Amino acid sequence: MWIMNYFKDALGNFTFDAACGGAIRHLANLGYTASQIVKKLDYPASYDKVREVYTVYLLEQGILLQEEPGSEGVKERYRFVREQDAYGRASFRRVAICGEETANERRWGSVCVQISADGAGLKKMTELYKTEDVYVRCIFTKKGTLDQDLISCLEPGQIEYLDGIMWQKGVRYHRVNERMQDILTSLAKSYRGIVQFFVLQEV
Repeated sequence: MWIMNYFKDALGNFTFDAACGGAIRHLANLGYTASQIVKKLDYPASYDKVREVYTVYLLEQGILLQEEPGSEGVKERYRFVREQDAYGRASFRRVAICGEETANERRWGSVCVQISADGAGLKKMTELYKTEDVYVRCIFTKKGTLDQDLISCLEPGQIEYLDGIMWQKGVRYHRVNERMQDILTSLAKSYRGIVQFFVLQEV
């Protein structure tokens, strides 16, 4: 019986993805929230299903992270060297990069910033680093759900965006893009504490 249910679920997921998975990802890429996407779809889809696809897409794009940036450890890097044998035949050999060649490598570092009402700390962070080089530890969640007291100071559109993410999937970090900058600036009105950022720095 469980085999039939498994195939039924798999077929349902395949049908859903074929019907509107691409549309969800496309609209997410254009900046729509999960709630706005539900209204745009021609195919009937539940809000929870759209949220799931939406969250997975943001994870795939690196906008959301479940692990601390750079926590996967230092990966050995390689380059390919072209070699030619005595008969003139070319081949390529993989060689590990080390020493001076890794001197300009970039690594993730942690920066703690005191958030103030004027947003000075956040402003300094965004001036120093490109948005793709900065993540923030999500301070607006508690045990996999949004902290309703903390986000009460946000604008409706900002709450709508955060609500469209399935935080129980273990999402802990968000890229500090324009949308997140606005959210953090709004949070600064009522949040007085340290916020941890992860930035990509030259080593």
